[in-house]
This record gives sequence, structure tokens and C-alpha cells, in this order.
Amino acid sequence: MASQLSAAGVQPTADTPGKIDTVYDDPSSIASLLRARYKKRLPSSLDELTGPEHGTVEPPLHIVWSGLRILDLDLPRQRMSLYRTVLAEGLRDDLCRFLNRDILLDLWPVLHKLISRAAKDVWEEAFPELRPRLPLGRSPAQHARGRDPRHERVPAPSAGGRVRP
Repeated sequence: MASQLSAAGVQPTADTPGKIDTVYDDPSSIASLLRARYKKRLPSSLDELTGPEHGTVEPPLHIVWSGLRILDLDLPRQRMSLYRTVLAEGLRDDLCRFLNRDILLDLWPVLHKLISRAAKDVWEEAFPELRPRLPLGRSPAQHARGRDPRHERVPAPSAGGRVRP
């Protein structure tokens, strides 16, 4: 928890060195800080995302500081890795330079499961076209809980062969 707070820029208070201000001990406050961080980096429109569709890219060190440094957009795993990392670490200019609107829309159904909740929520609030569409036959509440009525458990029959209510 303390390392997460340090990464978010939260320091111990002056009157209690070594103790973190209790406002920041609340996970929702950390989430608020992260959401604000992602929100200020957003482009004003997905049309600003004019990054390459093919070829190799070498993101700057503030985005990718270890591991594979040159990524091939024609390889699905490397493309997904680039988009995930740029969404998490990139600044506004990086988002516009390395991400492509059409590719982001294509990757989003999987990509949104690989990024932080804060980043996902901020992007989907800003750009409704990224929000998942509800499958037929599902209510918004079922979708939010991840339940599909077609896969609901049917009660097992009792010893007498009748289904218990």
C-alpha cells in the first residue's frame, strides 16, 4: 500500500512522519488520483490518435523502460503490449503518436481487460464508442455482474424427481 501511495506521489504528513494521511489510506482516494492522472492525458477526440497501423515502433524510455524496446505492430501480441503500455504510461502526445483510432477500437474488447480499472473507466467515460454493447437478452445489471441468463444454474431435482423452488 505504501509503495502504491509513493508511486501516486503521496508522502507521509509533516506532523506524523512515517504515517500516511488517512485520507490516502482509502482505496477510493487512490483511485481518484489515478483517474485524474489518466483524465488529464486524454486526447480531446479519438480522431487525434493517428499512430502507425503497421511496422515497428520504438517508444521512449518513459513509456517502455525495460524488456522489448522495439515493437512490431504486425505481431498481435506486440501490438497489444504496446497499446497496453502506452495507455498506462504514455503522456497525451504519446497517446496521439503511438495509438491509432481504428486499432484501438478493434483491440478494446480485450485491451480493456488488461489495463487498470481507472484507465478503463476514464477512457470509456470520455469516448462512449469504447463502451461494450450489451448482448441481446441481457439487462444492464446482468451485464455489469457478468451474468448471462442463458448460463444460469438450474436447481437440481430432489430425490422425488421434482425441482425444488
